[in-house]
Amino acid sequence: TATTRESAVSNHQGDVKPLKFLPFYFKSSPFSNHFYCAFEVQNVQYLCTEQCLFSQKANAMKDKENHVRIMNQKAKDAVGRYSKQHGQKVAWDTSKNGEWVTFAEENLITANFAKFKQNPELRKQLFETYPSTLVEASPNDTLWGVGLRADSPDIQNDSYWKGKNKFGFLLTKIRNELLKDPLYKEELPKAYIDRKLL
Repeated sequence: TATTRESAVSNHQGDVKPLKFLPFYFKSSPFSNHFYCAFEVQNVQYLCTEQCLFSQKANAMKDKENHVRIMNQKAKDAVGRYSKQHGQKVAWDTSKNGEWVTFAEENLITANFAKFKQNPELRKQLFETYPSTLVEASPNDTLWGVGLRADSPDIQNDSYWKGKNKFGFLLTKIRNELLKDPLYKEELPKAYIDRKLL
């Protein structure tokens, strides 16, 4: 959200102690899978990571009808929601493609690496969240999120979380790997440089 983004910046400047956990949720957040931005995976352009994930699901199940619907949606305010809506209509066959969560995690990793590698401004915003752990503050998702709102007083205490935060941890891992990449050595945030000097 916009407030989360401002919090990320204000808490990672000067001597202000950064938040241990940095929540995000709404599609206006650059960390959301619904956030609108162009990137490519294997020479195919996507407009959000949610579109990439569910188009891959449709591909894996050879569901051409829903794949076309997912890929044809271009509207900024609709592409993420539309991709999820039609992606959830695709029947998943565990015997052929393994567990859905494993498939989803692998594809979200690929999509989010591409998203942040190919969009420097988004990468900068991701780097500025260091050293906080990113938290998907979805009140209704206890797998990818924590089952709490971003403004919940319990969000800063993981013992009170109602969910696993799989996506938050995934995105934090991606950020930390990109920070170590020599390609981005000129983009490192002050908090990361200062910690390395300790």
